[in-house]
Amino acid sequence: MSFEELVDLLEDLTRRMASGEIGIELAAGLYEQAGVVHRAATERLARVQARLEALAGDGDQGASPP
Repeated sequence: MSFEELVDLLEDLTRRMASGEIGIELAAGLYEQAGVVHRAATERLARVQARLEALAGDGDQGASPP
């Protein structure tokens, strides 16, 4: 799943839990699933940030000092 898809899924899970129309056991399962999705999104975001930082660092390699 893409980062955006993970965020959409997390938002959907949050909406379902906040609706108040589900039982406690289903809410607990959704909460657990949301935790897994949140960790996946966080890890995905960290990887992308690291890639961007590496790319930005590559651009500095060829620059001459002022």
